[in-house]
Amino acid sequence: MRIENLLLNNFILNNKEDILSEGYTFKGKVLELIDDLIFIEIDGKRTIQAKLETDMKMNIDDEISFLVKSVDDNEIVLKPIIKEKLQLSIPKENNPISNLLKNMNIKENKISMKLVENLMRYNAPITEENITDGIKTLEKLFQLSNLTNEDKVVLINNSSPMKKDLILEKIENIQEKTPIKIDSNPNRELITEENIVEDNTSPDKVDIKSLLVISKADDKEHENIASLIEEFVVNGDNVDFEEDIKIISFFLKHNIKPSLNNIKNLRELNENPIEFVKDLKLIDKRINKDSPKSINGIQLENNETKYIISDKDTKILELQKNISNFENTKDLKLAEDVKNFTNKIDFLKDMNKNLSFVFFPIKHMEKELDGVLTLIKEDRKKKNYNGKTNIYINVETYNLGNIKVSCQLSSNVLQIKMNIRNEDLELFKSTEKQLIEKISLIGYSLDRIDFILDNSIRIIDTIVSNPNPIYILDLKV
Repeated sequence: MRIENLLLNNFILNNKEDILSEGYTFKGKVLELIDDLIFIEIDGKRTIQAKLETDMKMNIDDEISFLVKSVDDNEIVLKPIIKEKLQLSIPKENNPISNLLKNMNIKENKISMKLVENLMRYNAPITEENITDGIKTLEKLFQLSNLTNEDKVVLINNSSPMKKDLILEKIENIQEKTPIKIDSNPNRELITEENIVEDNTSPDKVDIKSLLVISKADDKEHENIASLIEEFVVNGDNVDFEEDIKIISFFLKHNIKPSLNNIKNLRELNENPIEFVKDLKLIDKRINKDSPKSINGIQLENNETKYIISDKDTKILELQKNISNFENTKDLKLAEDVKNFTNKIDFLKDMNKNLSFVFFPIKHMEKELDGVLTLIKEDRKKKNYNGKTNIYINVETYNLGNIKVSCQLSSNVLQIKMNIRNEDLELFKSTEKQLIEKISLIGYSLDRIDFILDNSIRIIDTIVSNPNPIYILDLKV
């Protein structure tokens, strides 16, 4: 159940740059049409003039959704759109995703359809390479989650005695057993020269497509590393495949390696960010128990250390240098802590190659609440950098239960979603006006507030560019 903000009519944005940026979608009322120019009323408060990229039959007073294709100093270019919920009325042969998969010679099934939808949600390039790479990764994840006693897992590296012909033969056998078909070409390689890994690479840190699942009876030459990856794999009966598709789509969008370590840690962070941060704090405290100051903390005036887990390369290097002193410890518990901490740090490094990813615990006065605040922002150097900062807050409160808040900040415009209990809805709505006023006082505009009652907000959902996938109607075709 989603309840829209009732006060937004009194809080309209002040300038077109805030709302009409490239890629933004909005709904407006048609006031006038002159050739390819359109005059649209937005929110019942103001009118804009724009140019239509495509011809479309419209009538005065029609309410239509538009996608902002481009914004120049003197011209706004719009394109009509149709939302996902209207797709139910479109025949299968006209389904844009079905047609896309067919044109790329990729088999249409639930996995491929969901993958494309999620790539759209993350505003990732919808290319054959991305789709096939995503399906291959999901296929491998399915294999590793459903190993039998007759299976073995082999890591293919440069010194591997396994010949390429043998690899292809075993791949064909695997394809007969798996439920996800990539395309009609039975000889498409799952393992190529590009994903054969360097020697001495840890199995949990490589792209999972480099892990080959074969029959024990068919191979006596290679070490079986199945036991080494057990802790990183969820049993097939407990796999949330919908969430895995989101994770792999997110990795494709931000060019993050789909390693078992990265998948495991993003699952944990996504499902329970509070526990994820707690684990880091506890491990850091144990490793640094003999140090007067934690290298992962900030010393406050009252000599109390405030822990902050950040994306700074220098801090991560400090952490790695510090924990390397414990790699040969005979303390088994400490050794396990060091391993877990190293894995989480490696995950943070990969996350921060193309993102600015920062998170830290929430503390209130002298009493520490169980909570975490996460900031995620795309790298400014990226071609499609959109300048948006995504903020995720998850906190266990004393009286209101677990509250999750998702905020997206673009320029000075804020969108908010709050995941609360049904019994607390009236309380939050009664204070909504005060929240809007406080946001205004600190120099920000509010686009919308949604109260989410029946679905849990997760970190991976806060960085979605298009929450409701839209299909562009190219009316020239």
